[in-house]
Amino acid sequence: MTDTPLAILLIDDDDNDNFFHKRAIDKSGLNCMVDVCTTGVDALDYLQNKGAYADKDQPLPQPDIIFLDINMPMLNGWEFLEAYEELCRPPQVKAGVVIVMLTNSSSEQDQERALAISSVKEFMEKPLRSDGLVSIVEKYIASD
Repeated sequence: MTDTPLAILLIDDDDNDNFFHKRAIDKSGLNCMVDVCTTGVDALDYLQNKGAYADKDQPLPQPDIIFLDINMPMLNGWEFLEAYEELCRPPQVKAGVVIVMLTNSSSEQDQERALAISSVKEFMEKPLRSDGLVSIVEKYIASD
């Protein structure tokens, strides 16, 4: 891994979960930069530098890891993934992003559905733990 910080995008409507997930990321000891979107719509704008993100001086960093909740208002995790798959982005860019469904759902059906989507690499139950993040980095990023 390089000295460049890992770009992590948390997509979750629960401020408490985002707080605890940021703490877990900090405790991991990894060099990370974390952004938070509280809706799927906001996250799509973030990824495309649209809406509230359009006036930035430079494009926002392409996330290395996206932690995505399933149950959110306006655009849930499943709907976000459908829209994400349709984004006009080079496939090689999307291929470099590790999407982890991070959810309260322990449903086997949700897990199977998530892992059937090519963009989703992992399905984890909340809360995110430091060792879970380290494991994901070792499995998908450290070998790059």
